[in-house]
Amino acid sequence: MRNIIPDTVNKLFEEVENVITPLARVVKLGIATDEERSRLEIWEICSVMVNGVDTPQTARKRRL
Repeated sequence: MRNIIPDTVNKLFEEVENVITPLARVVKLGIATDEERSRLEIWEICSVMVNGVDTPQTARKRRL
């Protein structure tokens, strides 16, 4: 039961990164549409938010 939250957060982060990678690539190459640039920005915000989720493991690491 303890690993459910960290595992879920890790899975969400992985899924978000899988969306960001191809969007970032087209932006980097200068061939992105306005919609793709907007989507990348939204997904990057989502990535930051998921990365900031406190789990029992992250709370424990901060105390050490």
